[in-house]
Amino acid sequence: MAPTRTLQTNDRPTRLARALQELGRLIKTLYLLRFIDDEGIGAAHPHPPHQLGAD
Repeated sequence: MAPTRTLQTNDRPTRLARALQELGRLIKTLYLLRFIDDEGIGAAHPHPPHQLGAD
């Protein structure tokens, strides 16, 4: 049984389950951003990196 499945009541996730799901999404997003920011990936990318606030 999935861990978040046990955190459900009446087929609806509890607040704790929803928080854990959001945390998982955040961790995945941070991982992907770090992966993309890696010099090896950035050097192979055809477009230069964007600079925030550089107008």
